[in-house]
Amino acid sequence: MELCKLYNHTETFNLKTLLWKLESEHPELGFTTDQLRGWQLKIKALNKAIDNLLEQRNGVYAHLDENFDTVAYTATRPQANALILVAQEIVDTLHNRIIGSHLDIADVTGSPVLELEKVINGLQKKWEYDREFYRSHCKDLGIDPDTIEDLRLEKTS
Repeated sequence: MELCKLYNHTETFNLKTLLWKLESEHPELGFTTDQLRGWQLKIKALNKAIDNLLEQRNGVYAHLDENFDTVAYTATRPQANALILVAQEIVDTLHNRIIGSHLDIADVTGSPVLELEKVINGLQKKWEYDREFYRSHCKDLGIDPDTIEDLRLEKTS
């Protein structure tokens, strides 16, 4: 839904309007015509992906139509990835120009399964770290950490 808003020409805050305003109303930011036109051409090259995405949004997701099964699913993950990457490039460059730093943008175009695996591994490491912290704290207080089920090194069934 949010990706649609960035590319839908009827939305107030869409990327096409942003680029137009950067050129016409904010020359002090120093974006060159070539840079702005380059982004406009990238967006124009993605018109089919934009149309497909808007069709999905308008036909299915936004309205909960009873006839959702008659809408052809033409938006693809690679098309959405391309739209995300262009939006990230524009927003990051603008942020850097105004704020003076780059955004730390997560790679949302990567494999969802790989990302989920990273999250699970991170949570496992955090749990192990926290468990050791609390085990140590229990020992400092004279409490045997193995008497606390969640702190046992080996679970008993």
